[in-house]
Amino acid sequence: MKIFIHVMDLVGPQNACIGLGQQLVQRGHQVIFLVNENFLKKFQPYSNQFKILGLKPVADEEPDENEKNLQPIQILINSFIRMGLFDPIKPIEKIHRMIDSKFIRNLGANAEAFEPQIRMLIEQEKPDIFLVDAKIMSPCIMNSSIPWVYVFCANPLGLFTDERLPPFSSDLPIDGDRKEWQEYRQILHQKYFDKVVARQREICEKFGYPPPKDQVFFPRSPLLNIYQFPKELDYDDTIKLPEHYQRVDAFVRDDPEPFELPDKIRKQMKPGDKLIFLSMGSMGSCNLELMKRFVRVLSKTPYYYLVSMGPLYDQYELSDNMWGGPYVPQTKILPLVDLVIFHGGNNTLTETVYFGKPMIVIPLFYDQYNNAQRVQEKNFGRRLDQHQFTDEQLIDTIDKLINDNELCERLKRIGQRIRTSQAKDLACERIEQLAKSSKQN
Repeated sequence: MKIFIHVMDLVGPQNACIGLGQQLVQRGHQVIFLVNENFLKKFQPYSNQFKILGLKPVADEEPDENEKNLQPIQILINSFIRMGLFDPIKPIEKIHRMIDSKFIRNLGANAEAFEPQIRMLIEQEKPDIFLVDAKIMSPCIMNSSIPWVYVFCANPLGLFTDERLPPFSSDLPIDGDRKEWQEYRQILHQKYFDKVVARQREICEKFGYPPPKDQVFFPRSPLLNIYQFPKELDYDDTIKLPEHYQRVDAFVRDDPEPFELPDKIRKQMKPGDKLIFLSMGSMGSCNLELMKRFVRVLSKTPYYYLVSMGPLYDQYELSDNMWGGPYVPQTKILPLVDLVIFHGGNNTLTETVYFGKPMIVIPLFYDQYNNAQRVQEKNFGRRLDQHQFTDEQLIDTIDKLINDNELCERLKRIGQRIRTSQAKDLACERIEQLAKSSKQN
C-alpha cells in the first residue's frame, strides 16, 4: 500500500508522524512524506525508511527595515517576542497575537502554494490513502475519491471542542467555572477558530471546491481521526467519542541517531544519583533569560542534567552538572532519566509518559497550557508558571517528585502498559481497512 503523509511545519507533529510512519513501514507499506522543502534536512536521517518529497512554500516575507541586517535566528526570536511567547500575559492574549503572526499567515499562504504541487504528486504517485496533520487542509485531498485520515498531534481538546470540556489552549481546570469556560471559548472562536475556518473556505473556493461542512476548527475527517494522547490523561472520563476517532497513547519515533551517556556526566555520577532531562522546545529554548536561569538554579542541586539547548546553544554555558547540545536524540535520552522538565509540547508529553517518567511542565503557549493542567489534575507531575515560580519552588518540586517512590512506580507501570500496547497497530489496521474498502468500492 502507498501512503501519503502530509504534515505541518512544526517539529512536534513532524516527530509524531514519523513515529506513525515507521509503524506503517514495519507493516510492509510504502510511506511518502509531503513536507515543506525547508524541513527536508530534518527528514534526511529517515530517507532510508521513507520517500520524502519537498513542497515549495511561498517566498519569505521581506524583513522589517530594522531587521534587514539581523541573522535569521534573531529574526525568528523577534517573531516569538511579538507573539508574546515569553511575556507574562494570559493564554488568550497569546492566541490573539499568534493569529496575526507571520507563522499563521504562512499557514494559509503555504496551503495555497502547496495545492497545485499536491495535485501533481497525487497524479504521479497514485497513493492509496492520505494521512494529514494540518490546520488548513489541502482541498484536493479533502475532496478526493482517495480516503483521507486526519492525524491530530496536539492536546485533543482542540479536536473534541466539546462544551463539557475546558477550552483548547487555556489553562482552565476540568472542574472549573463553566461561565469562565464559555467566556474564554467565545473569545477563542472570534480571535482564532473562526479566522482559521474562514481561511479554509477561501482556499477551497479559490481552487473550485466546496467549503467543508460544519467545520469548527480543525478539519476532521468523516472517515477516521487519529489522535495522540495517553489513555490515563485522556478526557473520555467526561465524554464519549464517535467510532471514527482513534486514540494512540504515543507515536514515539525510533531516532536513528545513537546516544550514550556523555563522559562528562557518566564519570561524575555515582550509584543512586539522579538524572534529569530539560527541554523547553525549539521555541522556548530561544528564551535566553529563562535558559540561563535554569542553569543558575539547577546548578545548585545534587542532580545531573541532560539539556536540549536549542538554536542559541552557543550563547550560554551549562554548569558542571550538565551536558547538552542544540539538538539531542530525545527518545534515546528519556529512558535514561528519572525526571523530565519541559514546556508541555504534546509530543514530549506523550514520549515522557511512554517511558514512565514524572514531569514538571512549564507551559509557554497554545495547547501546552492544557497539557500542563492535565498533568497536574491526574498527578503525573506538577505544573509551574514560567513567570511566577521561585528558585526554591523549582528545587523543592524536583526534590519531591524525584523522591516520590509511589508516583515513580505508578508511572513506570503506565509506561510499561503503553510500550506493550497494540494501539499503534490498531490505528494502522484501521488505516489499512479504509484503503482496502475504498478500492473495493
